[in-house]
Amino acid sequence: MMEPREIDKLIHKKVFGYKIDFDKPQPEHFRPDKTSHYTYLFDVPHYSTQIEDAWKVVRQIQGSHFFTLKEWGGDNWNCILENFVGDNFVRVEAETAPMAIAKACLKLYEEK
Repeated sequence: MMEPREIDKLIHKKVFGYKIDFDKPQPEHFRPDKTSHYTYLFDVPHYSTQIEDAWKVVRQIQGSHFFTLKEWGGDNWNCILENFVGDNFVRVEAETAPMAIAKACLKLYEEK
């Protein structure tokens, strides 16, 4: 099973298009932006464990996919993503809502 921070890094790369630099120290004034596509590991949001960061993932894919999130059986969450054309469907179950969103989105990008 993949650790949450590994999932976060993959989402940051695959969904948002950032490159992660493990070697360089972070300048005080540096903040990642869409023009540089460059960030540092400790700037990667906690997509798989923090719901406010998970919603960023949902907003990123909302223009091309239907999104459904449901509590499933009282102790699991179900996330379903389907593109508007209907030829790409992903369903993932996880213990928390952020993890369900993160894993479904990763699965979606693996199938592309």
